Amino acid sequence: MFLTDRITEMSNEMMNEHMENVKNDPEKYDKVLQMSIKGMELGIIYLRENKQFREVFANLHAEFLKYPECRKVINDAFNS
Repeated sequence: MFLTDRITEMSNEMMNEHMENVKNDPEKYDKVLQMSIKGMELGIIYLRENKQFREVFANLHAEFLKYPECRKVINDAFNS
């Protein structure tokens, strides 16, 4: 568990630092935004074309729905 905790912590620190670096640089911000969009588009392609990816994606969301705070976010979104 220690290794995964450390990796998560490092990833979080890197993302926070990266967000600080791009927030005042429109060119970097747009590049990160475009990379994120491409990543989501790739995810959609994988959902369409790969049964294993669909199963893992569904399992991830099923796990998400097990937690009350997560369910509340979804319910609030539906009710807004």
